[in-house]
Amino acid sequence: MKKLSLVNNNIVLIGPMGSGKTSIGRELSKLTNLKFIDIDDEIEKSTGVDIQTIFAHENEEGFRLREANALEKVSSINNSVISTGGGIVINEKNRKIIQSLGLVIYLQTNVENILKRISKDKTRPLIDVEDKKNAIEKIISDRKSYYEEICILKIKTNNVSKNEVVNKILIEYENYKKN
Repeated sequence: MKKLSLVNNNIVLIGPMGSGKTSIGRELSKLTNLKFIDIDDEIEKSTGVDIQTIFAHENEEGFRLREANALEKVSSINNSVISTGGGIVINEKNRKIIQSLGLVIYLQTNVENILKRISKDKTRPLIDVEDKKNAIEKIISDRKSYYEEICILKIKTNNVSKNEVVNKILIEYENYKKN
């Protein structure tokens, strides 16, 4: 496991869509009294439109630029739980920023769980395709090495309650704060 300096006192959640970054992040924020920041929400606030609209007008490339800008804006923040978008790790500069933010936790889940969790969600432009399963498998395959490169800790969220995941993270967070 990589050594960590919790200078910023942040918890950063990374992983594919549907891994629980937002819901787990919100719960962690409540239990730790840390501020909650969702990068996708920051993008929507700054643009005044939703992610699907950005994709429709600027494609993925335009969205990734906005995502990098939003991450840059929060890069000096302290005492926060930060939920990132699933694809933020594609950009090398983003990976370096994320690593500098604090305790980086990779929430791992399998394709079946992702499909269950997002089956009714119409806000995922990258899987707005006929074969969602294949699209998700490719996304995970393409990004897995990036998630693993920058994480301090991996936690599986398959068939585990949100509270169990949150409790595991809280234990690890306390351990890191002590070291």
